[in-house]
Amino acid sequence: MTTLSFENLDFSVLIEVDNRIAYLQEWEDGNWSEPVKFGLPQPTEALVGPSKLASAVKSFRRETYLEEFRDALTHGASRLATEDFSHPLARFWNAIQASCRQLATSFAKPVS
Repeated sequence: MTTLSFENLDFSVLIEVDNRIAYLQEWEDGNWSEPVKFGLPQPTEALVGPSKLASAVKSFRRETYLEEFRDALTHGASRLATEDFSHPLARFWNAIQASCRQLATSFAKPVS
């Protein structure tokens, strides 16, 4: 099983790439908290909101691997935050594209 690990003084994130799961722990009062489990990919909006995951991403902003960390969390997710889908036809087209992307990632073979 392929795993990725990202840590700083406040947060620890373990990503199980094959299972598309992320585990987030926060350093609190000298101990690591219980892991919070997230399904992957996460939408880009989840990384900027008031959630614990968004707080973790913000805490990594000075790390050299921030982009790699964000990509690992959002790999294959649709980038809705940068697009305007106010028209019903645009929302319908986005739903079709999102389902095609999901199918493509579920049938993709891992690169060795």
